[in-house]
Amino acid sequence: MTTLAPTRPAPARTAAVPTAPRQKTFTVEEYHRLAEVGLLAEGSRTELIDGLILHMSPFSPPHVAVVDRLSKAFFRIAGDDARVSVQNSVRLDDGTEPEPDVMILAADTPEHRLPIASDVRLVVEVAVTTEAFDRNVKLIRYAEAGIPEAWLVLPEKRTVETFRRPGPAGYTETALYTETDSVEVLGSTLAVASVFPPPTLTT
Repeated sequence: MTTLAPTRPAPARTAAVPTAPRQKTFTVEEYHRLAEVGLLAEGSRTELIDGLILHMSPFSPPHVAVVDRLSKAFFRIAGDDARVSVQNSVRLDDGTEPEPDVMILAADTPEHRLPIASDVRLVVEVAVTTEAFDRNVKLIRYAEAGIPEAWLVLPEKRTVETFRRPGPAGYTETALYTETDSVEVLGSTLAVASVFPPPTLTT
């Protein structure tokens, strides 16, 4: 984390300075009502972050391939000991409901509601064009909510970054895994190379 030096107070102005209009923010309940009444197009990919409705990037072939491979591996590893949720929402607080690419949830997560942070054992973001946002915004929100582990998977770099020990400023333990490594998942190991399709499919 970069610490910025305190800035000096701005000099007093003799004329009023116009302020930018404030953005409308929504609660999770309001967000869901917008979808129910058709104000969010059916099938549109959005998520709620800090009360703001954000439109998500369309899926690319490398993104789809990696999500499919991760999901297949997680279903095999989890068995009956956990639930795997693919591209579904998780409620972090009253104003934040992101849609991670893959989650591993506790086996007893209730099915009558969306998952909440305490249900999540692992959250994964696959970033082709969204690395900065996923790293600097979404991973921080996951840590603030207390999700114990997050992954940032980068198809173009063919790496998996793991984030553990969540806190209010983010995760404090990180590790980088390349294709020659294996990463632990629910007590099992997953070869990083198996997460990615052959290089010719990611160009």
